[in-house]
Amino acid sequence: MACDQTRVGSIMWESGVGNTVFTWLGHTVDHHAISHHEDSNPEQKLTDINRWFATEVAYLLSKLKSIPEAGGTMLDNTLIVWGNELSSGSAHSHKPVPFVVAGNLGGYFRTGRWIQYPTGTSHSGLLVSMANAMGHNISTFGDTTYNKGPLANLR
Repeated sequence: MACDQTRVGSIMWESGVGNTVFTWLGHTVDHHAISHHEDSNPEQKLTDINRWFATEVAYLLSKLKSIPEAGGTMLDNTLIVWGNELSSGSAHSHKPVPFVVAGNLGGYFRTGRWIQYPTGTSHSGLLVSMANAMGHNISTFGDTTYNKGPLANLR
């Protein structure tokens, strides 16, 4: 990205099953088993794993912030979305699923805030908002039963 060879990237640390054993955190049981409480201390180990992921995301953000670009930094001109397909791995629940959004696409999004949307808000609204920010004038994404257009209060 810094060499302008691509404008889009995706990082997927694990598959949805998450069979990684986080040995560097001292774990001997895989992430998926821990998420189903098949361990002696699952809550602490899940916290350790989530903290590790957060540290990696923070590292990426700091690297993007260190690269100067017109009007600021690469982070200023980027949008990072960090999420998970489940709210609770042990229950396989889909609500609520938190997302972290960083960067503001050259000023399109207001940053530095915590926004909580009403229960039942589909993440499709986030995808519509992202597409709109990138110049695609769409009002729905995915199943229109759940999609109510772009999310309010991002701009």
